[in-house]
Amino acid sequence: MEQYCSYMELLQEINVLKRVFQNVRIIEPITKKEVIINPNSQEPQYISFECIRPSITYKECKFCIIDLVFEEKTEYVKYDVFEDHIYMTIARCIVVGEKYFVLELIKSVHQSHLLDEIGEAEFLQRFRRLEEGIYVDELTGVYNRRFINENLPAFILEAESTKDNVGLAMIDVDYFKEINDGYGHLLGDQVLCKIASTIYNSIDSEQGDFIARYGGDEFILVLKAKSHEENIKRMLYLNYVLQNMDIYQGENKITFSLSIGYSHNQEFQAPTVGKLMELSDKRLYQAKRQGRNQIVTS
Repeated sequence: MEQYCSYMELLQEINVLKRVFQNVRIIEPITKKEVIINPNSQEPQYISFECIRPSITYKECKFCIIDLVFEEKTEYVKYDVFEDHIYMTIARCIVVGEKYFVLELIKSVHQSHLLDEIGEAEFLQRFRRLEEGIYVDELTGVYNRRFINENLPAFILEAESTKDNVGLAMIDVDYFKEINDGYGHLLGDQVLCKIASTIYNSIDSEQGDFIARYGGDEFILVLKAKSHEENIKRMLYLNYVLQNMDIYQGENKITFSLSIGYSHNQEFQAPTVGKLMELSDKRLYQAKRQGRNQIVTS
């Protein structure tokens, strides 16, 4: 993370970066304002900020990494394909004095940078397949942990601005190791796939719900509703459906249960991914301590 003594020092670096990048800007991540440094007064001015892809006609991004960079105080790089062109975005957390900002750098990846033997069209095809697959869990077909890390911060901020209720459930399969040891890993994989597909088919993705495999036998479910009570009812129904699924190995019926920890954004004055994850995880382990096979919501 880079530190600058003054806004003028930062402005000097921006002028250098503009020789390399097509778009260079400073974002104040909390208020989501773009920062313009006045070279005369050497003071920052704040204007409206839009998350955009660089092009002649600007379009909204699929996701914004500014929140993630600010929360983790680090740097991320992402690539976008727009109108058969590839753009690279670098977002870096910086400090001026004692104030945090995000430095955003955008550059077009021209054909001359691609491998000649692949060709631009083939490269774009491969890139799109990679872009689609990079957020998908290979086993279950739902989103993966990377999708959560890169998309959930912006999702929560958007919900705050629209006054929507976002619930985050951490779901863990009870005694999953015993299932693997007793019936084999292939059956264990079948259990995970069945859970993932059942949850996916029960949520409203158009409303904004999504399911992701966080790792091992643990899933994260994000629900968006007009009320916290509605999310709780949906969780209870979903848990009932999951607990009554039938999975067989030959003639043997495999039974299993789930422990779930649930939290929502209205429980915090300034909700963040870290706060929601921590509280849901705490409640998940509370469910396990209380005998498993249950949902803890408070």
